[in-house]
Amino acid sequence: MTIQTPVIGPALPLAVDALSLALYGPWSASLGMVGLEIVQEVRVWLPGRPVPKGRPRAWNSRIVTPPATRAFESQVAAACRRVEIEVPTGDDIVVGAHVVAIHRRTGREMARKRSGRLVKARHRADLDNVVKSVLDGVQRSPLLVDDSHVVALHAWRTVAPPEVPKLEGVVLGLVWCRVVDG
Repeated sequence: MTIQTPVIGPALPLAVDALSLALYGPWSASLGMVGLEIVQEVRVWLPGRPVPKGRPRAWNSRIVTPPATRAFESQVAAACRRVEIEVPTGDDIVVGAHVVAIHRRTGREMARKRSGRLVKARHRADLDNVVKSVLDGVQRSPLLVDDSHVVALHAWRTVAPPEVPKLEGVVLGLVWCRVVDG
């Protein structure tokens, strides 16, 4: 089994790279234990505030996705289009997705951190809804035809590292695997 070096997408900050390697490596390695052989993998940095999938609204007898969600999905698709890899094809190819949503620290959290108290991070977005909007954005790029091909999903929400307290974004990892017999 040959694991190819993952491609880091546009402008991945160094602090996030260390975080993504720590969280991403063990997850993709565990796919081999469930009978999957890794064919190709890629990681993409999606800068900006993670936007959860908004509730669709009915307007003039049409269902309309909120503008913030549409804009975020377009940004995800644009970032994924910039990654130049050859996407594996075939009937036996399945996809695993790894999403790390990084939220920035608020000033109040930083003040409590300095005073030595344990601070619970305040999150403004549900992680499952962020994953939905990220996967819908990836579907608009050549990296993923349909999110029904995703057979494994690992999502993680964290707060930005102390050295970059205002960092926000999403680290997206896609792993294309082939089912191994026996």
